Amino acid sequence: MTASGYIPLRIDLPDLLGKPMGRKDGHYLSALGVGVRLAEVVDWRTNRLDEFSSVAFAKDQHMNWRRFRKALGYLTNSGLAKVNLKPFNFGTAELASRENPKSLLHDQSRVKEQFVALSRGSLQGIASEHCLSWVASSLLVALLLLVDHRSAQLDDDWTKTRLSDHFGIGWRRLSSGLNELDQAGLIQFQVRRGKNMSLTLLARDALVAITAPPIPKRHERRQILRDSTKGTGVSEETCQKILSHYGVSGTPSRALVRAIGEALAMGISPHEIIERMVARGSLTKANDPMAVLVSRARQIVVEITDSRQQIEKRQLQEKESAKALLDQKELEELKLAIYQDESRWLASVIEVIPDVSKLNISPLVSSNPRLLAAHIHSRCSELITQFPELDPTELIQKWINKPSELESVDVSGVNHSVTGDVQPGAIPRSRAGPTLVEKLRQTRN
Repeated sequence: MTASGYIPLRIDLPDLLGKPMGRKDGHYLSALGVGVRLAEVVDWRTNRLDEFSSVAFAKDQHMNWRRFRKALGYLTNSGLAKVNLKPFNFGTAELASRENPKSLLHDQSRVKEQFVALSRGSLQGIASEHCLSWVASSLLVALLLLVDHRSAQLDDDWTKTRLSDHFGIGWRRLSSGLNELDQAGLIQFQVRRGKNMSLTLLARDALVAITAPPIPKRHERRQILRDSTKGTGVSEETCQKILSHYGVSGTPSRALVRAIGEALAMGISPHEIIERMVARGSLTKANDPMAVLVSRARQIVVEITDSRQQIEKRQLQEKESAKALLDQKELEELKLAIYQDESRWLASVIEVIPDVSKLNISPLVSSNPRLLAAHIHSRCSELITQFPELDPTELIQKWINKPSELESVDVSGVNHSVTGDVQPGAIPRSRAGPTLVEKLRQTRN
C-alpha cells in the first residue's frame, strides 16, 4: 500500500477509548492499534471499508481471532467504529466521521484539538518490513501519541509501570514489545530500577507526514537528476552516508542513487533524507538491504508528492471559498440595492403614511421607522405578488388609503398593469429620491 496523504490522528485517542478495565490482558492496547490500522485503509471520503475481511485483517496484524474481536468490541463500545461481520463473506467497517466529537480523527471545526499527521501507509509499511507483532505495532502508535513532537522523547515522569497501567498491558508483554521495537531500531530506551525511563521514538520522522519543501529551480533539478543517473554528485554522497550508517559495504546501487536523486530534486535536503531513511529502523532482518533502502527512498518521494497534492488541494479549496464569499457578498449588495430602489419607489407612491393603529402591528414595530418601513415594504411586496396583473401604483395607493388584510383588499376599479420592463409581481424601482425609512423619519419630525 502506498502513501496517500496523511491521517490526522487525535492525541487524546487513548482517552476516547476510556480506561482499561480488569486484568492487563492487552485488549485495550490492541484496540488502539486496530483502530489506527483501520484508519489507514478506509476510504478517506466516507471513512468506510466495504470489502472488509476480518480474518485476513487479523492475520495481517499478527493477531489471533479472539483478540481481534475483542479489539473491535472496544472500538464499537466506545463509539469509534461500527463493524458488520458476515460469515464466509466480506463485511463492512466504518469509523466515526470526523465531524463526530467521538471520532479518532481530527476535524478543523475543533480548533483547539491536537493531532499528529500520521503518514498514510507508514505504520503498515514499517510493521510489515520488520515483521512486528501486534504488541510492538500498537506500542508504536501509543508512543507516537505520547512523545514530545519536538524532541520525539517521552516525558521524564513515565515509567514501565505507568505505561503498563495506562494501556492495560502486562509487564512481560510490555517488555517484549519495547525490546522488539528497540531491536528494530525504531526506539531507543533505557530503564533503571527505581527511576523513570528514558525513551526516544526514532521512527517518528518516518511515521509523521512530510512537509513539502520548496521546489528547486529547473536547472538545479536537471543537474541533480543528471548526476544521479551517472551515479555521482550529491545523490551518491547521500547514499554513501546512508550505507555508512547501516554498515553496508560496497557501492550504492544505481536504483538507490536514482531514488535519492528524485527526492533531492523535489527539494528535500540530504540531511532530512538521511533522517527519514534511518527513522524506518535497522536492516538486521533484511535479506537484501539495498532493495529495502531503495523502497524507503521511493516512499519518501511518494510522501513529498502526496504532500504537494494536499497543499494544492487546500489552496484550490481556499480559492473556491474566497470566490464563494465574494459572490455571496456581491449578491447581498445587489439585494440591498434592489431593496433600496424599491423603497424609493414606495416612498414616491405613498403620499400619506397610513395610521399605524390600522396596520395591526406591535407598538415596538410602529415606533421604529426602520421596522415600520420594512413591514410596509413586506406587505406591499405580498400585495403586488398576489395581483401581478394589476397596476402596482393604484394597488398600493388603494391599500394605503384603507389598510386591511391582503385577503380582503378591494381591487375593484384598479387598472391592469403597464409596467413595461418591470417583471409582473415585482415592486418597481426608483434610483432617485428618499427611501421609505427616510420619508417616515421626515414625517415624524
